[in-house]
Amino acid sequence: MAEPLHFTILMAYSDDYTLGRLCSRVNAAYARRHGYPFLRAQYHRSIVAGRAYLWSKVLLMWRVAQAHSHCRVITFIDSDATFQTDEPLRPLLQRAG
Repeated sequence: MAEPLHFTILMAYSDDYTLGRLCSRVNAAYARRHGYPFLRAQYHRSIVAGRAYLWSKVLLMWRVAQAHSHCRVITFIDSDATFQTDEPLRPLLQRAG
């Protein structure tokens, strides 16, 4: 029998990004329906001083992995995106290969 996957959904956006807050509500509801932890992080340029802003995603995922070692899969969803399905993540990933 396959070991169950333990998902955490992570989303990050800056304080002044209204769309991020709206998408976060939709994604948090998806996570609740499926019993996944949902984490919101605020982007701050100081997170990755001296590097391109996008590297903050890598650092945020690393921090989540350290704090939530039980999670086998961290799913990062962009701040302007929402889950467009009510299907759990596992079957979606299995179909994707």
